[in-house]
Amino acid sequence: MQETTAETESPTIGNAKSIANILSPTWPPRCSNNYIGATDRKMAWRTCGIGKRHRKNMVESPTGEWGRTLDRLTGIVGNGVMIGLCGNRGTGKTQLAAHLIRERLRRYDPDIVRGSGAPPRYCRAMEIFLDVRACFKTAASVSERDAIRGYISPCMLVIDEMQERGETAFEDRLLTYIIEVRYAEMRDTIIISNQTPAEFSKQIGVSAASRMREAGGMVECKWESFRNNKPVQAYEQTAIERRMELKNENVAGQTSAARKG
Repeated sequence: MQETTAETESPTIGNAKSIANILSPTWPPRCSNNYIGATDRKMAWRTCGIGKRHRKNMVESPTGEWGRTLDRLTGIVGNGVMIGLCGNRGTGKTQLAAHLIRERLRRYDPDIVRGSGAPPRYCRAMEIFLDVRACFKTAASVSERDAIRGYISPCMLVIDEMQERGETAFEDRLLTYIIEVRYAEMRDTIIISNQTPAEFSKQIGVSAASRMREAGGMVECKWESFRNNKPVQAYEQTAIERRMELKNENVAGQTSAARKG
């Protein structure tokens, strides 16, 4: 997929617990059929790292440019793609990733876990560095290698808030290593940032940007933010109307009491 500049049409979009269990040697459980069972899929969905708000806001019939972008991305995931989602805040980039994780879970086959990777995982960029740095402590129960493996093994990894990282040499090397290994193993990687395409390419580095151009592409989300003031205005208007109703009810009650008196 080549670099895509989305149209400015505004689409319609509907109103973590540790994943240690997913990464354990006993996960995923074997099922009677070839594909992960409904109960296990639900557990993987709840523990993949996607927050409750985004799990609640899943859209069954997406529309507009957001929906068309989701359709295009859904058609290519599962083939070791590397996709960048960049653009203004509030355009539904994380929600796009949530839908792609759910779709990847639908296709997930535990019987080929060694080839396809562990279940999908969502994280913020800062979590990767915090997890690995925590291994440097004397009393750490997880090795640095195991912590890094937790980000290499998922069949799909979503790294969000890339613009918030510190851009130290340590972070650059670690991020490049994770991306390069995932690229070599053909495991889907989606990176999200609230930046322009140029800023985003600089943020992930020359090596990762090159691999992204080859294995997927970059999508610039240029449509209107879903975090506009309309819901707030609607709520405020409803609250004002309700206060007026209560005021009128109080006046009517006082008038009635005065007449009886």
